Amino acid sequence: MNKFNPVLYIDDKKEPYTILVDQSVYMGEDPNSLYQLIKTRWQPKTWLGTETRPYFLWTGCHGRIRQLDNFVPDDDLLHILKTQEIAFYLYEPFSIHRQTIPNKFPDHQHYDEFETEGNEQHFRSYELDSIDQFRKKFNIPNMIVYTCDQNVIEHYQRHYHKLSLRCKDIFIATDSITDKPIANPYPNKQIHKKFWCGNFRYTGLRHLVMAYLAQTESFFSGNYSWYTLGSTWSIHDRLWFNLLGWKDTDPSLFDKIVTGSDILNDYLPLAMDHKDPPIFHLESTESKTPNYIGDSRLAYHYSECFMAIVNESRFAQPTANFSEKILHTIRSFRPFILFGPPLTLHYLRDLGFKTFGEFYDESYDDELNHEKRIKKIFKTIDTVDKWDIYRCRVVLQDMKPIFEHNIKVLEQLSMANVEFMQ
Repeated sequence: MNKFNPVLYIDDKKEPYTILVDQSVYMGEDPNSLYQLIKTRWQPKTWLGTETRPYFLWTGCHGRIRQLDNFVPDDDLLHILKTQEIAFYLYEPFSIHRQTIPNKFPDHQHYDEFETEGNEQHFRSYELDSIDQFRKKFNIPNMIVYTCDQNVIEHYQRHYHKLSLRCKDIFIATDSITDKPIANPYPNKQIHKKFWCGNFRYTGLRHLVMAYLAQTESFFSGNYSWYTLGSTWSIHDRLWFNLLGWKDTDPSLFDKIVTGSDILNDYLPLAMDHKDPPIFHLESTESKTPNYIGDSRLAYHYSECFMAIVNESRFAQPTANFSEKILHTIRSFRPFILFGPPLTLHYLRDLGFKTFGEFYDESYDDELNHEKRIKKIFKTIDTVDKWDIYRCRVVLQDMKPIFEHNIKVLEQLSMANVEFMQ
């Protein structure tokens, strides 16, 4: 067992334990287990250690909580569940789906992507489905669910009215833990490239972003990771909107995507750390995810570039969310343009971070229509693409106060017991 295995951790304030996929109870003898990580690192070093209520913590993602679906609490735990306020923490962004509408995406089968407008009555979450079913099955009266998705009440509370939904992000609290002072590892290194864009797991949107970057003037002076060969028409099949419709509604942008897709295919594979990088064919049934090799040289690859183009884990969903990808960029003293859910920059600022709206347009974050938000982000990329590298060096110096401020926020984030009632 390692820390990436999805487990359901239960701390009833008498004897904490985890429930594995096979329903066996695990008491954490393995020092490398997630159980021990929670007990020896997360609880002492984050605000989780101040939690006085019995709580559940689910570390998995992409689907229902099968451990919870099949879990039967003993009499003692059931008494606690019925008589006390219970907290339930979701470590990952929850997996959205639409009631009665099937998900069409083979590359991420356990969560859907769609435009928010017109689908409000259908919003559901697989994880919340499991928790609500558990609450109902055992008649649990007082359960608060903490997600790492902001604006969760606005979009989901109406469908789970017996649960109390909140945003309180255990993921970013644990990822912000550091045993060493954070500092710019290459403070005197002059940048000589424009964009950094790292990608691991395949999604259609990430493919679209890389195709767009491939046709920019700065493409050949950047650091990227991309391994998947495919056409514009193949990308279309993996998006929630009609990309081919751009041929009529926005022909110049569509031509850029076609051109960029061809350029991208000609230069595959793009890798920063892989010595023998793979190439995956989009139409094949094989996995499109390369072997994970860690991020030991992440700071170095950032240090060569002016800016990160960050493809977050989620995009076409109504709730704001960010992950370690943004925190890596903050640690590397770099600005970013974010492909993430709407209002995610607002979420970052609510936590105390500063973003870079005084240097380039960040109004894309306010655009709730996901397809329109993509186009607005592309325009912001175009703005920076036109800057020469000397201007980028000057701007980077002007951004230094923001970097230093964000590092201070990051250093305090693990103990920042911030709860959003929205």
